[in-house]
Amino acid sequence: MGTTDASAKSLRATECRSGKAVDAWSEKYPDVQVCWTTKHNLDVAAALRAAAHSAQLLVVGRLSHAGAARPVPAEVIRHGFCPVAVVPQQIG
Repeated sequence: MGTTDASAKSLRATECRSGKAVDAWSEKYPDVQVCWTTKHNLDVAAALRAAAHSAQLLVVGRLSHAGAARPVPAEVIRHGFCPVAVVPQQIG
């Protein structure tokens, strides 16, 4: 398996775990509307700042994005237009 295949497989696995987590919380709190998107190969902080304009709460992971000038959560909080919840990565 090449690097691109491994990266694509890793992305799919991450999206699957994220989807399951969102589904679980959506079942627990059915009155909370959730807008969940996955985007690749873009300026993550800029995309999150744009999403924050119409959000009531923005939930981001604690890990920074590779290649980001600064950790993504710090960038979003600094320029945020809504409350931001920073969630640590669950390992295991």
